[in-house]
Amino acid sequence: MIVEPLFGMPRRVVGIAEASNIHCLGPTALVEMAAEAEGVEAVQLLACDLVAGPEHLLSAAQNALNAWRGGYQITRSLATEILVCASGQRQIHRAIDTLGVYDGIERVAVVVVAHTQEQVRTTMEWVIERIGREVEPPFVHDEIGLRRIMEHFGVSEVELAAIAESDALEDRQDALARCVAGRVTGVLIES
Repeated sequence: MIVEPLFGMPRRVVGIAEASNIHCLGPTALVEMAAEAEGVEAVQLLACDLVAGPEHLLSAAQNALNAWRGGYQITRSLATEILVCASGQRQIHRAIDTLGVYDGIERVAVVVVAHTQEQVRTTMEWVIERIGREVEPPFVHDEIGLRRIMEHFGVSEVELAAIAESDALEDRQDALARCVAGRVTGVLIES
């Protein structure tokens, strides 16, 4: 579980984790559970298939919060704004198609935004326990998964090679997460 402060005032904290869906919860149960969370500003559950890494979701949460604070959000909730930012899509239905939870989902990305680290940790633990168990390290992909993420976010092999420290899969994934974090930053400001 990663718990980080978000920039800006008033202060907010984000929690990010990957959970293994060992209880085989479907989309309806997952969405209802996220809605039941109390004492937090947002809980968003996403499919992990196109999540490049924690930096990707951290960037999405920061940009969603910035949009809400700046009055240029495109959705009616912070949780949905996080989904839109993370997906790289400006349209909600495309964002849901890209990163929304689905029947038979095995891995779920959990994003929680609240005022304090304690609120985030408590809610993260509650959500993860209801889904199944936490996956450590989170958002690890094989080469096929990396290629799928690269294609979705328009990251070229040349761009990835310029950032990666080596050709090792782990270094390529770290570089891809940084590239995607940059891509999701521009989602809300593009016309």
